[in-house]
Amino acid sequence: MDQVVALAGPLAGIFKPLTATVVSPTELQITSDVGQGALLGKMSMLAVGPSELVATEGFGLSPVGSGPFIVDSFDPSGGVDLTANADYWNGAPKLDTLAFRMIPEQSARSTALETGEIQLTWTVPDDEVAALSSDPNLVVESTPTLANLVLWFNSSRAQFADAAVRQALWQAVDFQTIIDALYPNTGTAMNGPLPDDVFGASDQTPYDFDPDAAKAALEKAGWDFDQTIKILMTANTYQPFVEAVIADWAKIGVKAEVDLQEAAVGTQNLLGLNWDVVIIQPVITSTGDADYNLGRLYTCAAKRTGYCNPDLDALLAQAGSSPDQDARKDLYDQAGKIIWDDAVGMFPMTVVQVWAWSSALEGVELDPIYKPDLTQVQFTR
Repeated sequence: MDQVVALAGPLAGIFKPLTATVVSPTELQITSDVGQGALLGKMSMLAVGPSELVATEGFGLSPVGSGPFIVDSFDPSGGVDLTANADYWNGAPKLDTLAFRMIPEQSARSTALETGEIQLTWTVPDDEVAALSSDPNLVVESTPTLANLVLWFNSSRAQFADAAVRQALWQAVDFQTIIDALYPNTGTAMNGPLPDDVFGASDQTPYDFDPDAAKAALEKAGWDFDQTIKILMTANTYQPFVEAVIADWAKIGVKAEVDLQEAAVGTQNLLGLNWDVVIIQPVITSTGDADYNLGRLYTCAAKRTGYCNPDLDALLAQAGSSPDQDARKDLYDQAGKIIWDDAVGMFPMTVVQVWAWSSALEGVELDPIYKPDLTQVQFTR
C-alpha cells in the first residue's frame, strides 16, 4: 500500500489517507483520520508481494506474488508464461501451465482461437460474435460488466464551460440507434454515470434525442459553428462509435474529428487536460464501488475533466467516508444526478463482455472487471 502511494500513480489518491501497521505475521491494522466506507473495495486493488522485493528495480518484469501462478517469463510486448503455484493458499490451480499472449488485432485473436493457437479470449467484438457462435468447437457467452464508455467534455475550455452547451451536444446524439447498429451484443444504454451493478449506481432522467432543440440551445449559447472539436482517442477500438457521434453532430452543423494518439502521448495529454473531448474506453469500476469511479475522477482535486463543483466534492467526500452503506448509496445518487444533469460527460453505454473459448475447456468463469479467475479451468479432452 505504501508503495502504491510512493509511486504516485492513478491509484495513489485512494490510499493516501490510510496507514497500515503490522500486528502479527497474519494481521494488519489499517487506520485513517477519515471514515473509510469503501475500504474493502480499495483493498481489492492491492497486489501482494514480498516487501523486500516489491520496491526493487526490475520487480515489474520478474514479479513474485501470492497468486495461483508463478511467472516463468515476461515480455511486455508479447505476453507472459506462468506455471502453477503448488503452494497457493486456496489450492493449486488445475492447469500446470498458462500462457497469456498479446494479440492487439481483434480479428487476429478470433483467428487464433479458431485455429487452436489460443483456447480462450474475451472482449470479442460484435462483428465476430455470429461467426464464433456458429463454430461447434467453441463456446461463446456474454456477461454484464462494471465498465462503461464515457466521453468527457473539457469544462476548463471556454467552449465547454457552459453546462447548457454540454447538455445540447449530448441531446444531439442518438446513442440508442448507435448502440443498436454497432454494439447489439456488447453494449447496453446507460441510465446514469455508473453501470447498474456498481454499488452507488442509480437511474437518472434520460436525455431525449432532439437535434432541433440541441441546435437551438447551441445557438442561444453563442456556439461557434466554424470551430472543429477534436476527440482524443488512445486506441481505435471504439472509433466507429466516435465517428457515429461526429456524424450526428454534423447534422446540426457542429464540426468534430477524431484525434487518435499513441497511448503514452494520449495519456499524458489526457492528464494534462490538453484536449477538447476525450473518450475513455472503457472506465472500469474495478472495486465495484462508486467511490472508485465518482470519488476518484470527479472531484476538483482530481483535475480529470476541468469540471469543479464544491457541492459535488462535499457529497463525494461524505459518501466515501461514511460507514453507513444505505447513506452512502443515497449520497452517490445525489452526486450522480449532478454529474449527469451538468453533463460533465456523455455516458452512453455499459460494456457487455463477450467471451469465447474452446469447448475442450471446462471451469471458465466470466468476470465483470476483465480479470478472470483461471484456477478452475482445465482441459476435458
